[in-house]
Order: sequence, then C-alpha cells, then structure tokens
Amino acid sequence: MRINYIYTFFAGFLLFISCAKPVSQNTSYQRTGMVNYLTYTKSELTVTSEHAAENVGKAISYAEINALENILFRGIPGSPSEAPLISDEIEAVKNHKQILNTFIFETGCKEYVTKSETISRERQGTLTFVKQKVTFDLNGIRKFLEKNNIVKRFGL
Repeated sequence: MRINYIYTFFAGFLLFISCAKPVSQNTSYQRTGMVNYLTYTKSELTVTSEHAAENVGKAISYAEINALENILFRGIPGSPSEAPLISDEIEAVKNHKQILNTFIFETGCKEYVTKSETISRERQGTLTFVKQKVTFDLNGIRKFLEKNNIVKRFGL
C-alpha cells in the first residue's frame, strides 16, 4: 500500500515537472548573416544587423557583435568592405584566440562602434528581436588587427 503512494507521488511529480513552463529562455550568441550594408563615409562603415535575446540590452549587444564578426570574417556584400578584414578565420582564431575573443566580445564593440541605434524591436514570446543600425571605424579596426599581428599591413 505504501509503495502505491510512492509511485503515485513520483508519477504526479513527473507530470508536474513535464507540464511546468520554463522560467526563462537563455540565449547564447551565434553569428548570423543578417547584416546589410547602408553607407560608407570617411572610413566609417554603417550596417544594419539583426539579432535576438531574452532582453533588449543583450539583443542589441548581440546585433553589434554580429555586425563586427561579419566585417571581420565574412565581409559585407555590396560595401567597400566586401572582402573580410581577416581572410582566414580558422587560422586567425587558432593563433590569436584570446585577443580576438576579447576584441570581439568586449573592447571592439565599445571602442570601434562610433554610433549605434535601434531601428526596430519586437517581443515574441520570451525573446526580443532587434534591428540595429551600427557604424564602425574601419581604420581603427584595421590598425588594431595590424598592431596585434592578426593581419599584415596593407601594401606589404
């Protein structure tokens, strides 16, 4: 008899857990191709970048990082920066992993973003989707990469 209560309690507990709604959905950053060229003036490249996260601040940060990574490793189609600044992503990450991680996820977006504004944002369930207009100082980024021997100086 006592065993039946234990089984009933255990079955009820499993049913409760399986029906419970998750408290929050944590997203992690992942690069997307959702970056489009807008303008280029005096070594400043302006793009739009889209991303999503569980809150607006994180979504904006992810959109800026997404744009920077596309400039570095993929290039921006139709722009003066159509070719990526770093031609071999695998080799660069292999040889300069810590510098690139710090640059991309910490200092790069703070130091080399000259302007960032949210064009649109939309909440869908637990996620916030943003479209961010971001302007980068390409000369500054290039000089940083050269100084840290990630790319060779132009013309050499």
